[in-house]
Amino acid sequence: MLVVAMTAVSCGADKNLKKGEKYLAIGEYYDAATQFKQAYSKTAPKEKAKRGEIALKIALCNERINATQKSTAAYANAIRYGKASTADRLAYARQLLKSGSYKQAEEQFRAVIDSLDNGKHENADKTLSLEAAMTLARNGLSSAQNAPKWKQDGSRYKVSARGEVVAPDGNVSFSIENEGRIETLYFAQKGSSLFLFYTDTTADGSASFVKRIDIKSGKTLWTSDVTGIAMGRPVIKGQFAYIGSFGFVGKLKLKNGQYDWKYSNLNEGGRFQKFQDIVFPNAREAAFIAPHPFSLESDTVVINDLTGEIIRMN
Repeated sequence: MLVVAMTAVSCGADKNLKKGEKYLAIGEYYDAATQFKQAYSKTAPKEKAKRGEIALKIALCNERINATQKSTAAYANAIRYGKASTADRLAYARQLLKSGSYKQAEEQFRAVIDSLDNGKHENADKTLSLEAAMTLARNGLSSAQNAPKWKQDGSRYKVSARGEVVAPDGNVSFSIENEGRIETLYFAQKGSSLFLFYTDTTADGSASFVKRIDIKSGKTLWTSDVTGIAMGRPVIKGQFAYIGSFGFVGKLKLKNGQYDWKYSNLNEGGRFQKFQDIVFPNAREAAFIAPHPFSLESDTVVINDLTGEIIRMN
């Protein structure tokens, strides 16, 4: 009787796994996570390898739907069962950072860097090079170390949905000339200038822009269009801003708002959609990374930073 019961439970887990894979294939990450969780609970604890593999699926699905706490718990289980690769540990560290678990994130980023230094970079789908993984890990470690202070200090400026830029003293310093509602927004200060990267949404649609504003006068020094919506977090390096959005990547000069190079319509064919991460594998290359909408893989565009030529797309 016991053997029959165990077999029935095992078959139930397999059914949930198959259902989960079907949901995963069409991008239904919530339903996929639910099926994988049921499969996990029906898998005996002594089946460590299988439990670890399922835990990874749960982690990745929850990461896609921004269920950070569930994702970190699942990654921890995968590590406990010995099924997490260096790339998985990197994803775990980034989720810990996102959830505000800075000490744990710092520990994981250090562990990833040690593994990469020793040449260990198990990444079956080859979507992330060793150099890019190392850059993400080092940037993550720096963020984990500095985040508590950044959080304590708070932001110097705040921007309302109407485009009002509020200074640290609580007064409205100036307003962005927007037509609708400010959605995604990032900003950075360099010297006496404030750089705003944002998406403006109206009843007719959305558009993205970059503005350079003189802090003292509130005057807009220049405005540049960003082709595509859903702008990712920009990276400022030296006198340039690297920007990614839906099907778009570009390198913008902070001095005058002109592009050093840019590419749009990269999302043709259902790939290279929202670019969320920008890394620099070496001094000559800039890599823009976008998750694929219907799988757990990522697409990467690597560009020669000096010439603007696309080196590879994979």
